[in-house]
Amino acid sequence: MTRVREAIDALGDAGASADAIADALTTMRRACLTSDDACDDVVKEYLTHSPDFADVLNIWDSYHANHAQKVCAPLLALCGTMMTRARETAATSGRASGDGWTERERLALDSLARAIMSRRMRQIYSHLASGVRVRVNAGLITLAGIAGRGKRCASELFRTFDFSLAVLPKIASPPRDSGAKDGTSQRRHRDGKDVLAGSTRRAFCEFVLAFFAVNDAALLRPVLAQRVLFGNVARFSAGDDPSMQIRMLQVIKEDIISAKSGVPARLRAALFGDVTLEQLATMAGREDVDDEASTSGRVARDAREVLCELFTNPAHGLCPERSGAAPKKCQSIVRLLQKLRPMDCEAHLTILLRACETHPALAMMYLPNAKYALEPRLSAHWLAATGLIGRVCVAAAADASASSAAARADGAALVVGESEGLAYVKAVIPPGLTKHTLAKGIAHASPMIRHAALCLLLNVTKAVGARVAYLESAIREGDTKRRGRDHRSWRLDDLLAYARLGASTMLPDVQSIMAAYTMSKGGKEKDAAAMVLMRCHALNAIAACVTIVPDALMDAKIDLNKLLPTNDPTSLPHGELAAVINVLCAAKGLRAEGQSPVATVVAATTGHDTGVNQGHILSVLRVALFASSASARDSAKSLAKHYLVTSGALDGRADEADVWIDVLASAASLTDARDGKDVIMACTE
Repeated sequence: MTRVREAIDALGDAGASADAIADALTTMRRACLTSDDACDDVVKEYLTHSPDFADVLNIWDSYHANHAQKVCAPLLALCGTMMTRARETAATSGRASGDGWTERERLALDSLARAIMSRRMRQIYSHLASGVRVRVNAGLITLAGIAGRGKRCASELFRTFDFSLAVLPKIASPPRDSGAKDGTSQRRHRDGKDVLAGSTRRAFCEFVLAFFAVNDAALLRPVLAQRVLFGNVARFSAGDDPSMQIRMLQVIKEDIISAKSGVPARLRAALFGDVTLEQLATMAGREDVDDEASTSGRVARDAREVLCELFTNPAHGLCPERSGAAPKKCQSIVRLLQKLRPMDCEAHLTILLRACETHPALAMMYLPNAKYALEPRLSAHWLAATGLIGRVCVAAAADASASSAAARADGAALVVGESEGLAYVKAVIPPGLTKHTLAKGIAHASPMIRHAALCLLLNVTKAVGARVAYLESAIREGDTKRRGRDHRSWRLDDLLAYARLGASTMLPDVQSIMAAYTMSKGGKEKDAAAMVLMRCHALNAIAACVTIVPDALMDAKIDLNKLLPTNDPTSLPHGELAAVINVLCAAKGLRAEGQSPVATVVAATTGHDTGVNQGHILSVLRVALFASSASARDSAKSLAKHYLVTSGALDGRADEADVWIDVLASAASLTDARDGKDVIMACTE
């Protein structure tokens, strides 16, 4: 404290040189930076020698013209440091009452802040426009100290400050990397604890974040509306220190996107342009995202959470508010999604999938430019790409608005041809994925590649099936409303027919998928579960293909009835048994949406089914009564009803088929499983 008193005496010496005053100011500021208690002592001691900081203003006026850098820069830095240590009240600063700050010190610092704002802002502007880093930082430290004094000072500074200064964007820019003699760039020197010795960007960020630290709800919107402030902070945030990034992300989470902030959606959307979103994505994609104990890990986690919130919550003005509403601002999300690295970064994968699966419109907009290498090869990148693109396809197919728009456009066209039908189907198929690529993948010798290809095929068929089902629903709805067939209905029929034709050119034939199913039988015991899953994928893909293209089985030389064992069908694994029943139902047209099982049975076939014998019917009945899966039992009951009605034994009486199945189910429930099977055998002989 002795050196501080000597420095204070030097400031009051009228004959002191500029160097002596500069040294005294630097000594006092270093003492203030030591600790809060030391800063308290410096302020109290200085006020005893210079009431209301009169010497500060006198030195400022005396040396600004000739010694702006030598004297005024450390003077401004000292003023900013002292004002930062106190607030209007103890509650605002979070410090307990009776902590050493008396009302006199607070009023004196407030008076100093108002004196600077009222009469010395031109000098502050001259420091900011000087181009000298130390002078710029000193001016920004003073402004940050004033803004941090409390709500009253922050509001007055916001009204006083000239935000049209052309130098502000330059100050907010990060320093350029210095080039070495060999031409390579060197890593930028990290800023230390002292803001005065750091970059101008760091001092600018301190100035801007000081407005948010006072928690003034009335000042929040005006500050955010000045894009030169927070916009420049977020614009280059990926290159800041992790501690600064955490503070910036905290402002975003608590003051901007929080439901309690009251910031309009239009203002929120304006704050998150393409560059800001890229900065957030860069922070989210850091390698130590799972290391939440580290500062950079917290940054990555918070950035990922912010992006997921922006891309899923319509209240922020970026993503669509409802299905079918895709504002132009969605383009910024799609552009960022296309720049992500989901194959290399788990955080980017999470952001992409959450955005696409929450809002199918984003998936539909993202898919046409999702250029992944889908040619089958044994690599982690290809395996990850197939899983990702399959989920995006399914998400895109859930966008009913896109299907509706395509149906309206093509339905209103004078001529609907193969190109329109193919385009309707390809809207949910990623570019570069062809029939040859899928067939090559499901026929690959590697079980891992074959499994991934079957997963991709299943997802693609689900997506195409959803588009086709929408057309079928639109046609039925149009027929019901008009009770007749107008030109638009005929054109939708044509679009559906050409869409089925286009699907047949994009999807592998049923015989190729059945070959993949056959290849998945057997194998090592340790791979049994994986083989069962592959067979389930193959069977479900066949069912989807048959549902999309009902004529797909005409040229396939396969007997689907042999998929179900005659002796004990319930011995199949649960998932495979459900998939087999699913294929058999699809082959009989029992999955038409919007029709009852009886109507489906009557409309599906006429006459007798070929290739169905008593043993096959018995197997289906066993599944209907003894399968462990409820969905498999329900599907098997519909299939059994179809066989009983079309066999001719009941003369087409579907109600009687229901009675037979209910009686058998009652008998099976009254006896054990073994006796129940014997009852069924006796009833069907």
